[in-house]
Amino acid sequence: MKRIGVMVVLGMAILASGCGRRVPLKPATGETLPPKAASARYTPNAEQLMYPSAQAVPGRSDELLGRSQDRYDDYFDLPPK
Repeated sequence: MKRIGVMVVLGMAILASGCGRRVPLKPATGETLPPKAASARYTPNAEQLMYPSAQAVPGRSDELLGRSQDRYDDYFDLPPK
């Protein structure tokens, strides 16, 4: 029974390894890339569409408590009745 489980896992790993093939991206047959946006200077190609700009994915600050401050009392933060 244990052998069957190992065989299944290995078989799935072999099948999944074919999914990571690296080939240049092209539109499907008969399809085109999305049209240029109204405010864009140029139409991006498939490679440029795969990687978002720095503005679309901003960097993260790991120092979350660098400027911590004491919280003031909130008079409207009342317990439920």
